[in-house]
Amino acid sequence: MFFLNFLKNSENKSPIEPIVLFLVFFLPGFLFQNQQIDGEIFNSPRFNLYYLVSVVPQILLLLYIIRLKGKNSFSRYGIHKLTAKDIGFGFLYALGVLIILSITMIIFNNAAAEALPLVDWQINNPAVLPLVFLTTITIGYNEELFFRSYLLTEFINNDETNNTAVITAVSLLFALGHIYQGVGGFISTFMIGVFFSLIFLKKRRVHSIAIGHGLYNFFVLIISIFMN
Repeated sequence: MFFLNFLKNSENKSPIEPIVLFLVFFLPGFLFQNQQIDGEIFNSPRFNLYYLVSVVPQILLLLYIIRLKGKNSFSRYGIHKLTAKDIGFGFLYALGVLIILSITMIIFNNAAAEALPLVDWQINNPAVLPLVFLTTITIGYNEELFFRSYLLTEFINNDETNNTAVITAVSLLFALGHIYQGVGGFISTFMIGVFFSLIFLKKRRVHSIAIGHGLYNFFVLIISIFMN
């Protein structure tokens, strides 16, 4: 009901396009979270290439749809020319995600292990890191373009009266894709979603949060090399 209410209050915009895109891009992954996940899957060049070949066309399709929305549509959706500042802020936001996870661990105390992904992500072959970097950055762009750039821009009113409802709904939807990480993982992912949403609405630049998202994922995999 919460999702339906925020959709109805978003300047009468039709939810059909976002729903269809979500069904195509993310629903399969959401539905099959109960499947056993191989924490070493990023070591496989085949997996990384498969992911890139599968997801890059999705990103291009979303960009094409946004481009069709009229003059200055890229700017309205926070898509600008990449700058050095975007990269610098990306590192800063990745650090912010690490801080959020640390806070979650403190809150959960004895259940701290659940605040971090339950999947034991591992990289055993450093030679694959350049390909893994491309994959993790692509993951960042794929999720941030849809959940922040696209959904927030689509459903936040011009008068910004429904900001809280939209941020909450989008962040919950984002977190639902991480239920496999446990209760702590779900909550921390929701907090990360709110964090990136607030940054996007203030800065209106998707590059920095997408890079921050991707760098965080990459850092986790790099750390695994030294923990093996």
